[in-house]
Amino acid sequence: MIKLLVVILILSLHVSLNESLSIPSLNHQVQMNQKPKKKPAIEWRNTSEFENNPTYDKVLELAKKNYQAECQMNKSITFSKVLQVAKQIQQGMLWSLQVEFSDKSIKIIQIFEDLDGVLEFDSCKDNK
Repeated sequence: MIKLLVVILILSLHVSLNESLSIPSLNHQVQMNQKPKKKPAIEWRNTSEFENNPTYDKVLELAKKNYQAECQMNKSITFSKVLQVAKQIQQGMLWSLQVEFSDKSIKIIQIFEDLDGVLEFDSCKDNK
């Protein structure tokens, strides 16, 4: 009789222990099946945040110097203003400038800054 009670007690503890362990594993499975929230590809910032940044000044100068050739724009179209700026770390720094031109077109100009601080025009894309 005592053996039977001990067996019943052990079995009941075993079942309750398994149930309590299975709940977190189910929660973990549910969390694993949830899709991760996507972050925006580029986090745009106001140009005023870069007013006293000498590297931004150099990036802007390079963009203004090379936009007509790199963006394949007519020489009559001028660089009006930078609307927004973003920076991404990519084996250096990738600067993205959202630029409005005199013809009211908007393009994304990207300038790459390597680890030594050397700037290079990377790309010019239509704003999508």
